Amino acid sequence: MTARFTQAWPRIRRMHVGCVAVALVTITACTSDPAIVAPSSTTPLSTLRPKAPMGVSAAELASRTAVESYTAMWMTMADVAETADWRSPRLSQHATGTALSTISRGIYLDHTNGWVSRGRPALSPSVAGVEPTDKPTRVRITDCGDSTSWLKYDATTGQLVDDDPGGRRAITAVVDKQDNGAWMVSDFAVQELGSC
Repeated sequence: MTARFTQAWPRIRRMHVGCVAVALVTITACTSDPAIVAPSSTTPLSTLRPKAPMGVSAAELASRTAVESYTAMWMTMADVAETADWRSPRLSQHATGTALSTISRGIYLDHTNGWVSRGRPALSPSVAGVEPTDKPTRVRITDCGDSTSWLKYDATTGQLVDDDPGGRRAITAVVDKQDNGAWMVSDFAVQELGSC
């Protein structure tokens, strides 16, 4: 999966994501479910790799855990962006690979510009696919995130520096099961304002 960093939410405006059958440039579906209450951005990875309770399929457990990890990634990013600490080890708690690189580059750009972020994104993730369904190792997520309450400010003056007021953006993400059993976001793409 590839991603190209441009300007975005406080961090990521648009990236291109390739999926199994086609490259997704726009999201094909968003959920109307209410925003998920995020786990703490400091949620230990051990809590994101539970054992399946009786009566819960492997696909359902993987879906739940992947959505938790995806949501925790965004909340951790929002926390770290408050100080633009692009080297924070917290960024790797829920993201790896291309996703981690994209987040680090975005926060580094804010650091060099003297910007910080305030607020939190509102998320409404849903599962678009689980692969394979019997022993899942990958979950694909779609979302329609709202950045209205998550904007960038000048760290010195406190003045708003975002060039848009925030709003809804389509997001796609891939969450992969790691060798240690943890589920982590390996790639994601955020589309332009108003894309969902």
